[in-house]
Amino acid sequence: MSQQHPSDALSSTIVDELASLYPTAATYLGIDGHDHRMPDLSPDGAQTALAAVRSWRRLVSELPPTRDRWARLAVLVAESTLEEEIEHIEHGDHLVDLNSMASTMQDLREVFDHMGRASSDQWDNIIARLKAMDPTLDGYRRTLNEGRAQGMVVARRQAEATAEQAGIHASEDDSAFVALLREFEDSDHSPALKSAMGQAVTAARGAFGRFSEYLREDYLPAARPEDGVGAEAHTRYARRFLGLEIDPLETSAWGWEEATTLRSAIETVADEIKPGATIAEAH
Repeated sequence: MSQQHPSDALSSTIVDELASLYPTAATYLGIDGHDHRMPDLSPDGAQTALAAVRSWRRLVSELPPTRDRWARLAVLVAESTLEEEIEHIEHGDHLVDLNSMASTMQDLREVFDHMGRASSDQWDNIIARLKAMDPTLDGYRRTLNEGRAQGMVVARRQAEATAEQAGIHASEDDSAFVALLREFEDSDHSPALKSAMGQAVTAARGAFGRFSEYLREDYLPAARPEDGVGAEAHTRYARRFLGLEIDPLETSAWGWEEATTLRSAIETVADEIKPGATIAEAH
């Protein structure tokens, strides 16, 4: 039997340590042991992560060569993953990690959808994260403030949308945290756990309320009026989300062509349903 390439052990170590650095990401990936923790979203937390990722990248580069295709693939995945994270922090993308669909703002709420609820221990994890929401959002706020200090801010529409989302999370009627509390109350738990859960939900809602206020009163006045981020950043973000290089102008042109084709097909169907009608009229 051939000797196992050291990339296997190193990859396993890197995954474990990345899970420790990014506990909410660990939950999304199904890695146990971190569901009670929240990430350090402060500027210091980003620098700690950068130092660690650089160290792991150096260790990957020192691995011996191999002809085994799976070991080579493991090295390639490790290299691309670590380089992507280094690039993300070095370019200051974490300083403008705020948008209406896929940013830390959404992760901090949506991670609870991926957490277990079958046992009291699992509810303890949820409570721990809810209670940690205020310091977590405080670190996030300090990172966004560092971006503002460097003239790196998001578009006004993104700030407005995320402020609205944070306000919903803080509300009494529409908050997902209130819905989570109702789900908890439908189960049988001890009075102590019920009290802790109620307090934790109140704390999380309050934390999001303060974050919404911060976005509206402090961040929004400094936000950019224009939506675009520029070709360089757009290409970098696309590589992070898609895992491949794209030409942003070519991709945009293709997207509009596809949208136009789809619109034409919808108009054809609308006319078949109700001759001469608009899409809205045929709906």
